[in-house]
Amino acid sequence: MQKAIICAGLLTALVSIPVDAAFLSEGGESLGHIEATKDRLSTARMEELVARPMSLVEAKGLAAGQQAFEQDVSTARQRYGERSVEVADLLTSFGVNLYILGLDRDDLQLKQASLAYLEAAIPAYRASFGAAHPEVAVALNSYADVEIALQKDDPPANAEAALEEAYRIRVAALGPDHAETRSSLFSLAELKGDPARTQGDAKRIAAAAELFVQLISITPNQPELGMESAPLRRFALAQMYAENGMGNEAADEARLALQQMEAWPPSDRCFIANFEILRLAGALAENGNDELARTMTDGKEFERMIACANQDDA
Repeated sequence: MQKAIICAGLLTALVSIPVDAAFLSEGGESLGHIEATKDRLSTARMEELVARPMSLVEAKGLAAGQQAFEQDVSTARQRYGERSVEVADLLTSFGVNLYILGLDRDDLQLKQASLAYLEAAIPAYRASFGAAHPEVAVALNSYADVEIALQKDDPPANAEAALEEAYRIRVAALGPDHAETRSSLFSLAELKGDPARTQGDAKRIAAAAELFVQLISITPNQPELGMESAPLRRFALAQMYAENGMGNEAADEARLALQQMEAWPPSDRCFIANFEILRLAGALAENGNDELARTMTDGKEFERMIACANQDDA
């Protein structure tokens, strides 16, 4: 599950253009002119691009894989040029696959090694597409995702700067209401609301909350969006409040989220709402709000608002 979540996060908004054979084979045209659309670099495509070095990482260790990767990058530079998207794609693909293998093996060295390649991909995409292109936002987000995952207790400032730049790019290129832009805003709000960032400072918590409120205001209330729907984003705001010790605010946002879910099909509402309430109660309990946590899980108010009993899906 963790592998799937991380991989999905790293792949968000990658552009979708069909690619023929692997570009390290004979022939092929540079892809640097292609406009950004969603999902160009699929998981399968990234695995294909770095199959040789990753097989060596698995069989002989990180150093052997890195040596093979540098040979592939050198070949790509000679064939397509230093500023080509092929070089940038190789850097991203190797970084992502190193990180995923690190997750599978619980190998911190592999996960840490991935950062250098994901970071190097950012200027590579800038050189290929231009600084304001959505591809650059993808690279920034991928790098920030791994930085944050590796330093959960104290995410570095450069991760926040990368998320802010990604958000600005997407607002300008895609518009504020675009799904990828909303995703960037959510990542930024989550990071700014992290207790390691807020340190209990009311102004910092309020600033993060404002980003969540901005996000919720432009997010559709559609069950098919799942975690990206307005009620689930509001539950994320409630979670942020709970983790920062603001139990009453967390409960208020949970009530609003449940109100937004009233129009959802009962089967969707009951399962998701119960899960979110239990998760929120856990965060409240962990941060000293035991009584409120019990109210959420055992009290009649939230049970009534979830309204699962005697519901018919018809």
